[in-house]
Amino acid sequence: MPVPPAGAAPMRPDGQQMHVAVAVRFRKVMIKPIKRYGAYRGGGTLRLERSGLGVTGKHVRSLAIRWVIGLGLFAVCLALTSGRLVPGFIPLYFLLEYGLLEEGNRHIPWTNVTRFASQPSKQRVAIEISSSEKNENPLVFSCDQSQEVLQALRTFAPGREVS
Repeated sequence: MPVPPAGAAPMRPDGQQMHVAVAVRFRKVMIKPIKRYGAYRGGGTLRLERSGLGVTGKHVRSLAIRWVIGLGLFAVCLALTSGRLVPGFIPLYFLLEYGLLEEGNRHIPWTNVTRFASQPSKQRVAIEISSSEKNENPLVFSCDQSQEVLQALRTFAPGREVS
């Protein structure tokens, strides 16, 4: 397989060139029109192809699983220390919200992108998708190439930008 020139979008295994591929930093922030915090955390990759969005990164577990893990850790600490050590809410929160993440690598067709918004001053983009899994939605990220990402979103998902 030929190697693309420096600065060009990488090649897919089937030989078709991607439209946009960027390294992103997923954030737990809210961009006003979407009014939900981002579900993914930390570094990742976003590929905007003709067939849809390719997302590589880690997202929070479902709310029920986070509660079970948190209560389980609380009970184990109490049992192992005979009630002398009680873990606080804040350390458990940070552990469950940022430490115990699950892989969220997936492909999202353009038809599942319901809307997107941006915060140009902070180079942030939020993409809301139609998904039954609340712990995977929305995608909120920042990257240096936010303008290229927005242009690709406007091309592949026209009329879905909100402000």
